[in-house]
Amino acid sequence: MNIAAKVWAPARWQWVSPYMMPLATRPVLRNMLLTFAILLTAFAIIYSKDISRLLFIEYQAQQSVQNNHYENWTKLLLEQGTLTQQVRIERIAQQRLQMAVPTEQQVVFTQLNNDENN
Repeated sequence: MNIAAKVWAPARWQWVSPYMMPLATRPVLRNMLLTFAILLTAFAIIYSKDISRLLFIEYQAQQSVQNNHYENWTKLLLEQGTLTQQVRIERIAQQRLQMAVPTEQQVVFTQLNNDENN
């Protein structure tokens, strides 16, 4: 860069509006913009961490619901297995052993005497 260019460079912005000057020649504005960008970034980080925390709480609640459903499902499977086992036993008793459920006339009720003198 020659001497004329060095003298001309700062002088050419003196007659131009401050809004048209390059950012490097206005340190106060540059510092304000950088401060604003830092604050905006800080608030964005705080907001994203808050959203992340809320989502994690919701995730834990959904995990609890899932665990409850899984527990109920395993109980239902156990009950289903028990019921099918009883039906299987009744079917085998009817087919192989020719057993049948007694009718009302075949059922006899007895009464036990619980005397304290005996």
